[in-house]
Amino acid sequence: LKYTIWIDSAAIYQAKLRVASQSQGGKFLMQLDGRPITDEAIQVPITGGWQSWQDVTVDDITLDKGEHVLALFFDEGGFNVNWLSLSAVAGVEGQGSSPVKYVLSQNYPNPFNSSTTIHFSLEKAAVVTLKIYNLLGEEIETLIDERRPSGEHKIIWAAKNLASGVYVYRLQVGVSSDSKKLILLK
Repeated sequence: LKYTIWIDSAAIYQAKLRVASQSQGGKFLMQLDGRPITDEAIQVPITGGWQSWQDVTVDDITLDKGEHVLALFFDEGGFNVNWLSLSAVAGVEGQGSSPVKYVLSQNYPNPFNSSTTIHFSLEKAAVVTLKIYNLLGEEIETLIDERRPSGEHKIIWAAKNLASGVYVYRLQVGVSSDSKKLILLK
């Protein structure tokens, strides 16, 4: 599989793949612009079912700003890949970028029926707000509005009494913010 990606700012990234395997697991290789990302194949665990999903992460991928080609080569085994995401985990020194202060991940599952989980990480303790909006920009709910410590965080959102549709969740950390879409299907 080959993906053409655009990187807005130079940083060190983490790749996360959602995988499932009935009984045999497998291995895959990753390349960036024709060069291997890792020295060895990445192991896919046996998850016990074709829809029993687990995340596999690949750390320390340095990406410069601009267009790149990310390729996956399936080396052995049988497994499903549900999605692939790249998240910046730190700025790259000397490349004109400032260190990333937070990372907002895509909610899972997405689409979802009644509840979904939103993950984010903070480089240092900060006042955080996490809000849900409809596509008209109207605030639906405030999930977080408090100081949180550094590290990984997750919140489960139960979409009570809302109609099916596309919504936006927005994380604000200081003066910076990031938003992602989520889909509610009832």
